[in-house]
Amino acid sequence: MLYIHHEVQIETLKINPGVKIYYARFTCWWTNNPLDLYSHPDSNLPVDPRGSVLFEMSDPLRFLESAEKTPDFYGKYGLRAFMLGYHGCVQVRQEDGRSLPTSLEKWQEYNDLIDGLVGRVQ
Repeated sequence: MLYIHHEVQIETLKINPGVKIYYARFTCWWTNNPLDLYSHPDSNLPVDPRGSVLFEMSDPLRFLESAEKTPDFYGKYGLRAFMLGYHGCVQVRQEDGRSLPTSLEKWQEYNDLIDGLVGRVQ
C-alpha cells in the first residue's frame, strides 16, 4: 500500500541544498543526499528505489528554482506533488508491516495520493 510518509518543504531544502541533485530517468524520484542512492544489483550504478537510472545536476538551487517556476508541470497540486517525489516522502507498506521508500512513474500518481488525503484529519 502506498502512502505519504512525510512531506518536505522546498524552503527547507533551499536552506541546505547539498552539492548535487540526483533524479531518476524513468520515475519522478529525486534527492540531494547521496546516501539515498541505491545500487543496481548487476552494475552497481546508482539508481532510485525502483531501479531507474539517475541523472545528476551540480546546481541544486537551480533545480529547485526551476520547479518553482513551473508548478503546473507537476499537476493539480503543483509543488506539493513535486516535493512528494523527494526520497522517502512516499513509501510502500510491505505485507510484514515494514515500510520502504519508493518512487512513482507519473506526477499524477503523487497528485492522486494527495487527493486521498483531502478531507482527512492529518
